[in-house]
Amino acid sequence: MRGIAVASLEPKKFMGDDGTIIRLYDDLIACGDEQHKLDGIHASVEDGSALESRVTLTRMLAVGLLAFVFKRKAEERNI
Repeated sequence: MRGIAVASLEPKKFMGDDGTIIRLYDDLIACGDEQHKLDGIHASVEDGSALESRVTLTRMLAVGLLAFVFKRKAEERNI
């Protein structure tokens, strides 16, 4: 890793469906020879119930206050 100081010495490793290994450090993400800093990046993971209960601006504009009554259609997404 040339030119980039890595805060975490042991990365978390993930393998893609095609066998690609992705390494996640505290301050960067790396795959093969490619690296990207994570400055200013925020990510979160929600379970299905939290996702279903969240009201979006689009639904609010479409149905008004009834957006709080209607449940969101359940979807399954993989990252």
